[in-house]
Amino acid sequence: MGHKLCKAFLKGAWLLRPPVSELVMPWDLNLVLQAITSLPFEPAATCKLKLLSWKTAFLVAITLARRVSELQALSIKPPYLIFHKDRVSLRLNPSFLPKVSSTFNLHQSIELPVFFPQLLRQGGVQISSIGCP
Repeated sequence: MGHKLCKAFLKGAWLLRPPVSELVMPWDLNLVLQAITSLPFEPAATCKLKLLSWKTAFLVAITLARRVSELQALSIKPPYLIFHKDRVSLRLNPSFLPKVSSTFNLHQSIELPVFFPQLLRQGGVQISSIGCP
């Protein structure tokens, strides 16, 4: 009888407070931002293309806060990537089917504005001095 009670108690305790496992390791955004504004990511003029690509992909991903599948559907082909004077326009590849496939989600344009428009008006600034690609 005692064995059954002990087993029932342990099962109840397990159901009341199941173990929690973290699916993703915790990370510190400030630490990551600090890391990408120093060597080997800066200065941008001497940074390897691979590291500059990682930095750009991270900054776009963290800024957009979109699903990974949507980030993968971004295209650099001419009709889907347009550089303007004060922003960059991105569109999803039309063959991509988003999780929520409404007209809005299928044809939405993603706009990435310049970080410092006042510096752009003053004739620009060396990109590596502001820590962004």
